Amino acid sequence: MQRVVRTLLSVALVVGATAARSNANLPHTNTAGAVFVMTNASDRNEVISFRRAADGPLEQDDRFATGGRGTGGVTDPLEAQGSVTLSQDHSLLFAVNGASGEVSVFLVRGSHLTLVDKVLSGGAEPNAGVVSDGGV
Repeated sequence: MQRVVRTLLSVALVVGATAARSNANLPHTNTAGAVFVMTNASDRNEVISFRRAADGPLEQDDRFATGGRGTGGVTDPLEAQGSVTLSQDHSLLFAVNGASGEVSVFLVRGSHLTLVDKVLSGGAEPNAGVVSDGGV
């Protein structure tokens, strides 16, 4: 599990860099944003949040169930970049549940997520999402 989390962290740093800007208006002290990674677990997919301190270190904050199932990949747990995507304004996070063919939508508040919707992807085993003006 530690190896999976490390792999997910390396891929998620891009997501974390954009999330840091969305946290600028939040009343957190000594924090510089958040990083979000996904477990892609086949039995219970989750998003793991990490708080980023102002001087850079990450600290695991919480786990949030997506309500769906991941594909359970071991060699490449994400199986695609973009399986966790922030909206352009950084207020929403989209997590792809490949095995259940759904996309979970979370409201983002710092490193805390609230599941607000789960929709069918319209495809078989989706592994990435792209955010556009029309949605995911």
